[in-house]
Amino acid sequence: MRHLRSWDILDAPLRHLAIGIAVFLLPLLAWPWAMRNSAAGWQMLGLRGYQVARIQAEGSEGLTLIYAEAGPGLWRTVDGGASWVRVDGGWARDELGRSQLTDWQAAPAQG
Repeated sequence: MRHLRSWDILDAPLRHLAIGIAVFLLPLLAWPWAMRNSAAGWQMLGLRGYQVARIQAEGSEGLTLIYAEAGPGLWRTVDGGASWVRVDGGWARDELGRSQLTDWQAAPAQG
């Protein structure tokens, strides 16, 4: 039979506390390292000044079309966002010039 010493009683709870602290704190300590280059591959492209309400990408024949509902209308890009073309030219507009488009969805290419 083993003799219990006074520090043996505290040993298990302290060990559990130390493990819990380590499990909780290690991810927090790694956060700055993980986030230091998180935006390095991103750059600001097109549609600046507009709040994008909805976006959808559709791939077809090696080309990716990206549609975005932003600001006053519906826009499309074929070059990854470097340039945008407004594609809702003939639709009704309100008194502020915004498109009255209520819903849209890009359709996959046929063929």
